[in-house]
Amino acid sequence: MKKVYLHLRAVLIIVAASLTINAYTQMMDDCSAHPDDEDLHSEHCAVFALVPVDEATHIAVSNGSWFDPATWNVFSVPGINAQVVIDSNITVTYDNVSDVDINWVRVIGTLNFSATVNSKLKVLTIVVDPVGHLNIGTAATPILSTVNANIIFSNRGAIDISNDPYEFGKGLISHGFTVINGAYKKTYCAITKNLVAGASSIKLGEVATGWKVGDQIVIPGTYGTYGGDFEGNTLFHDEELTITSISGKVIHFTNNATGGTTLLYEHKFPTGYGLRLYVANITRNVTFESEDYKTISFDRRAHVMLMHNIAQYVSYAAFKGLGRTDKNILVTDPIVDAFGNQVSGGENV
Repeated sequence: MKKVYLHLRAVLIIVAASLTINAYTQMMDDCSAHPDDEDLHSEHCAVFALVPVDEATHIAVSNGSWFDPATWNVFSVPGINAQVVIDSNITVTYDNVSDVDINWVRVIGTLNFSATVNSKLKVLTIVVDPVGHLNIGTAATPILSTVNANIIFSNRGAIDISNDPYEFGKGLISHGFTVINGAYKKTYCAITKNLVAGASSIKLGEVATGWKVGDQIVIPGTYGTYGGDFEGNTLFHDEELTITSISGKVIHFTNNATGGTTLLYEHKFPTGYGLRLYVANITRNVTFESEDYKTISFDRRAHVMLMHNIAQYVSYAAFKGLGRTDKNILVTDPIVDAFGNQVSGGENV
């Protein structure tokens, strides 16, 4: 028994030492990029300082499911506020729905979302390393139309600029290989004729492949005035609808603005220009969204940044309530001093 205990202890010491060495090596690698550009170098370091390997609570050491304790170095599934590293040469599959609020995920190896079962990840920040792979469906195996893959970025208040002076955090920041493929659906279809206010159906000029009951569709307004506004939809008269039935090329709906089953406004073909009128489908089965985005302020939203790598691909995914820039006012980029303190800017990035 003593021999077994000593052997186990030796293994644990070797593993711990290996992780410590890897953490140091990783830290050095994190700040080795862009040596000839001081600004890019500082920003690169700042991104990866948000997800330091030596502060991880869970490191994936075996290929397998995220929800299998054997996948992780601590033999437990990541819990609330976990700080997760998918290590190099390791592939983890995210294949369940969870409301556990993860602090951050760093992908050095591969993180795959299942294409065949519903999945939901709630997290504050995801960072993909230059060699990392994040796959949420692929071109060969997109997320099946019968399931959903949802990433919710947590609402934890304002960004802590003492820890994140460049305000990169809260969202997905990928320097690696991020591939996102939701289920195919026709993104928009032509309408056969003018629509009158009070119309209760829409006749399409083509088959709406992939459209389903419950999908959200938008008819763009064909009216414009300088006296209207976006909030009350009096500027253009766009209409957002929910599909209630599909019969061939005929769509019936509920009007999201009124709860009724008819259009509020007239939608006419522009005359003299050879233009057509379309209806767009904005529902996707892969979604990224800021938690509480309909009620929180701009500066508390998440964002998505696919950077420094052209081998990134997004298809048939929805991004809801993302982006922290208020386009009504001037952008103010963060100014950070040599000590890593934000000294000015950052109010609208």
